[in-house]
Amino acid sequence: NKKDRVKGYRIIGQQLSAVKNTRFTGPIKSDKFSRINCKHWMPTVSCPTNQVVTGFQAHFQGSAKTKRNALSGVKLVCRKLLWK
Repeated sequence: NKKDRVKGYRIIGQQLSAVKNTRFTGPIKSDKFSRINCKHWMPTVSCPTNQVVTGFQAHFQGSAKTKRNALSGVKLVCRKLLWK
């Protein structure tokens, strides 16, 4: 099913401050890619408070027709900030 494939992405980030209890500093930076047939966007997701993204888990779904895997989802990997 073509509706189960990722057809675009939008990444939003900001620089982390070195000062304890100050979450982010500087301007928000973003990047976006989408195919022409990317009309429906899922809601924006982010890590819980006091956590940052440290990676992604990619999910793939196979197609019996083409015998190829297609990217069907992305999950954030978050880690808690530890201030020293």
